[in-house]
Amino acid sequence: MDTPLGRLINFLVEQTKDAVEPLVASRIFNQFAELDGVGLSSTAYYSRFHEHIAPNIGKCNNFNVVTRIRMMFALSATVPDSFLALIRFTGTVQLDERKRINKYVSNDGRLNLEGYHRCMARSKNQWGKDPAEVTRLMNFLVEKAKDSIEPLVATAVFTDFGKSEESGLKAHTYAQKFYKQLAPEMDQLVNYSIQDRVRVMFGLAGEVTDNFLTLCRMEGVVELDEKNRICEYSSHDGTLALKGDHSHMARMRRSSEYQRKIRRISIWKFSGEKNCRSPKRARISQYDNDDMEYIGAVEGQPKAEPIDAPYNYNTDHLNEDPSISKNERVIPVESKIISLHDFLKQLTQFICILESLELEELKQQIKESISTDDDESLQIIDICAVLETFCFGISRKTRVAASNIPAMKVKDFLLAFKFFLLWMDSSELRELQQKVQGEIEEPEFAEKVLPISDIRQSLQNLLSTISQY
Repeated sequence: MDTPLGRLINFLVEQTKDAVEPLVASRIFNQFAELDGVGLSSTAYYSRFHEHIAPNIGKCNNFNVVTRIRMMFALSATVPDSFLALIRFTGTVQLDERKRINKYVSNDGRLNLEGYHRCMARSKNQWGKDPAEVTRLMNFLVEKAKDSIEPLVATAVFTDFGKSEESGLKAHTYAQKFYKQLAPEMDQLVNYSIQDRVRVMFGLAGEVTDNFLTLCRMEGVVELDEKNRICEYSSHDGTLALKGDHSHMARMRRSSEYQRKIRRISIWKFSGEKNCRSPKRARISQYDNDDMEYIGAVEGQPKAEPIDAPYNYNTDHLNEDPSISKNERVIPVESKIISLHDFLKQLTQFICILESLELEELKQQIKESISTDDDESLQIIDICAVLETFCFGISRKTRVAASNIPAMKVKDFLLAFKFFLLWMDSSELRELQQKVQGEIEEPEFAEKVLPISDIRQSLQNLLSTISQY
């Protein structure tokens, strides 16, 4: 089949012929975009597959049923009813809530597929195959927590581990590894002393299981908060005493203290640079061009958690009684909230206005998150900080127009971002709106562009930060 769809499906069949777990689809479509050489983006091919090939997979009789099942499974495609009937004729199949194959066993027993379709599915599966990495992570966490008597800034710890691994994975990836795989099995990590494990669980606010709680009580007195996190521990022999607050407010307070420390280092560093033209430029330069992380004078110093922007917080409400549970605390009137889903819907509209096929996959991921994940409440003060980080970071990625990469004019982007801030309809964002308007009027941005790849990465960083609240 020497047609555009024919070439695409032949390529996908070849790439998925040996798959036994969900693959990273974006990589496969990127490869095809490079090989096809007609100038279309990977997102265009991604859309062709999900909009034209997958819905008609039951009619693709040039390929046997097993081949088509593998492809649909590996690429996390929604199974149409006509093809589902055919699958059930050949074996036993189980679909998830979005009608994607997450388990299939053929009648003859020769094909067995199983996996969950998440953004990080492949990484999670690989973790299971690399017990050495689990050991390295736990060793690292024990070392980090060994002298701590109060909760740690978790993102800083996991960022440090990522840098030590040189894996290129973000802190959130390792955090998920700890909270969803290591912490629930803490009672089984018998190669580490109970006190070492208690320090790690306390320092990183891990949820304590009943089995591990029993072990803790064998060597000391332990108190848990409403989310089963260790908030106080005293060993029977008197060698270890821990006490701390894991509430959101307490995390913000620690994060703010950490930010001030990093900011002092950054300002000291940039004050000595010959090319630092103004205080404003110095503040903006605190961000790295790619990852929007603070640059410190000490190698390996990570960004703060969970907020990274140089935002002037009103900290009067942070000095609260840690004995009061999160549910009992009264949020001050000035500390407004917005639902996570409402924020994501506004963000989706912003992405739509940018009118880029390169951002289509990210937009779909956000829509999926809205439909599948629980809604939560976010404080506007947190949103302000995250959006300031996003704005400052994106301002460092502008460049002179180049014809060889997909890009959009800086002023077009800033105008869309301004409308997004207006849609948020919050007085707390007024200062940021004014800053954006000022940049729109800056003559230096008139001829500059933003690469779409940088916009996509900045949006992904924003979503990653929001997910930590």
